[in-house]
Amino acid sequence: MNIKFITSLTLCFLSFYSLVAQTSIIGVWLVADKDAKIEIFKESNLYFGKVVYFKDKKYDKKIGAFVLQNFSENSNKYVGGTIFDPRHNHDHLATGELTLSEDGKKLTVKGTLFYVFTKTEIWTKI
Repeated sequence: MNIKFITSLTLCFLSFYSLVAQTSIIGVWLVADKDAKIEIFKESNLYFGKVVYFKDKKYDKKIGAFVLQNFSENSNKYVGGTIFDPRHNHDHLATGELTLSEDGKKLTVKGTLFYVFTKTEIWTKI
């Protein structure tokens, strides 16, 4: 009886862990134009993203650059952070909002600059 209970409890835990892992922004994402990969991680209850791959070798010196900073979780949205595009050498940061799809495989990345200019991309989890 004890073994059945422990086995059932373990299976429930693993199922729950699998569900949580699939619906998290933590991981590596392929950007919309498929020329870069961003690793998103959590540190001190905030989410950050850094470049881990560029298809074009001329950007290799920017691998490791932070592109997402200080996002906080609010249900399936992540808000309050900033977005930086290292490919265009902009000195300004856009405010951002990240929205995770229900299946956890797509991330809508929306950046707003000066409250006027907005760009939205869909990233794919890899």
